[in-house]
Amino acid sequence: SNTISIGNGSTQKWAFGRETTDSGAAFQVGITSIPPEEGSEGTPGTNGNGAYLTIDGVWTNTSSILFKTNFIELENEWILDKINSISIKKWDYKNTDETHIGPTSEEFTNTFGVGFTKDGKEDSHLSTIDVSGVALKGVQALYEKINLQKEEIESLKAEIEQLKSLISQVINN
Repeated sequence: SNTISIGNGSTQKWAFGRETTDSGAAFQVGITSIPPEEGSEGTPGTNGNGAYLTIDGVWTNTSSILFKTNFIELENEWILDKINSISIKKWDYKNTDETHIGPTSEEFTNTFGVGFTKDGKEDSHLSTIDVSGVALKGVQALYEKINLQKEEIESLKAEIEQLKSLISQVINN
């Protein structure tokens, strides 16, 4: 049937690159490396990032600040310009009935300079971490822009009221 089955209807958890899954994980890949804290050697983990699928079916990526490095602040205008430059379309996967909306991985990874690029050649996959990170930063940038525009509108309204008052004084004199 061209199907590989591991376990049976009683199987509740799967682990790859580790002895068992953590509590609440139905499927877990590798062991997350825990960086050393002061006075500790840490826990090495070089066979994955510990990402897992919860028992309820939610894919969960390792995301703690403890596992990240090389942070770079992003400018709001930069992120908005980049978001605006990519093509977002509705599309189907070939030979399936699956319809989705989103960018192509090639355009996204090239525009934002993110993702897994083995020798700069692997751009046919796209991480949900990057897409959601770009979307969240875009929302923050728009929120800031809206607040600045709100302040400007309030200032202009006050100026209009002052001008109305001056006009009224001139007309009444």
